[in-house]
Amino acid sequence: MKIEAPQMAQMARGLFFARVAAVVRDRTPHDGLRAATLDTPLRDALWTPHWDWIAGQPEGSAALFMAFLLGCSVLGADTQRGAQLALQARDRDASMQNFLATHGLLAPEAIASAGFASTPVSTSAQATPADPTPA
Repeated sequence: MKIEAPQMAQMARGLFFARVAAVVRDRTPHDGLRAATLDTPLRDALWTPHWDWIAGQPEGSAALFMAFLLGCSVLGADTQRGAQLALQARDRDASMQNFLATHGLLAPEAIASAGFASTPVSTSAQATPADPTPA
C-alpha cells in the first residue's frame, strides 16, 4: 500500500493535533478545557484553518497557540478574533501563556515543559515514519 504525500501530510497533522490535545488534557486543571481536548471535530475546526501558520512554527509555539484557541472556545470568546490578536501580539507566546494562566486553563510552563521540539512543526511532521508495508 503506497501512501501519497497529501495523505502523509494529513496523517502527520492529525498526529500532531492528537499529541497537543493529549498534553493539554494531561496538564490542565480546567474540566471544560479537558473536555474540549477530547472533541476532535472542535479541535479540527479550530486548528485546521491555521495549519499553514502552525506548520511553520516551532512545536512549542504551535502547541501554545492551539491550546490558546481551545481556551478561547471554552470561555466563549471569539476564536477568530483571539487568533488575530494572538498572532499580532509583540510577544505572542507570553501573551497566550498569560491568557491561559489568568483564566485558570494552563500554567505558564505547561507547554514549555512538555518536550516539544524547537524545530518547525512541518519539519518534525516530515520526520514521522512512513508506512513500512511494501507498496
